[in-house]
Amino acid sequence: RRERAEARAALAPLRKQAREAEQRLAKLAEERSRIEAKLADPAIYVPGRAAEVTAANMRLASIARETAVAEADWFSAEEALQETG
Repeated sequence: RRERAEARAALAPLRKQAREAEQRLAKLAEERSRIEAKLADPAIYVPGRAAEVTAANMRLASIARETAVAEADWFSAEEALQETG
């Protein structure tokens, strides 16, 4: 009984890492959707809003990089959980 409790305690950090990565992925997906909707609006492409379009595109690129990191974190945690569980 004690061994099972210790095993669960040892896996807790991996579960936390996976859960946090999933939360980051959800937030990034939500932000990406908002930016993509903004960029889909023709009104953003009127003269004088080029900086806004550039900033939105730069943020999309950043979100892609952050998503890749979060996915790698999630995969790593899940893989470790599978190996130990």
